[in-house]
Amino acid sequence: MFIPLASNQIALVAVAGGMISALLNTGIEDLLNTLIVNKTLIIGEMLLKCLIASFTVGLVLSIIYYAFVVYGFSESSMSSIQIIVLFTFYFGIANPLLGVALKLLYSKLLAKNDV
Repeated sequence: MFIPLASNQIALVAVAGGMISALLNTGIEDLLNTLIVNKTLIIGEMLLKCLIASFTVGLVLSIIYYAFVVYGFSESSMSSIQIIVLFTFYFGIANPLLGVALKLLYSKLLAKNDV
């Protein structure tokens, strides 16, 4: 039997998803940029950036997630949690990986050839 989630439960899942996606986005992008450029990894600075992003961008993303789930996808065949998990996966993992891949591709294609 399908029991729809209450609005406050959707809000809690949206806040968690927004904060997790902002945390993953910042963490993955910083880690990959550090590994590509061969700089030293400063854990404290990376954790501080992730924490700040989680509480600022994450809360904004959670409002967007909540609005999409409640108003945009209200009659969807997927549940609210599935939609938020998909948003979290895309913005948290796929987005920084695609961004770094495009940066690498751009730098390889337009690299100056020194003779």
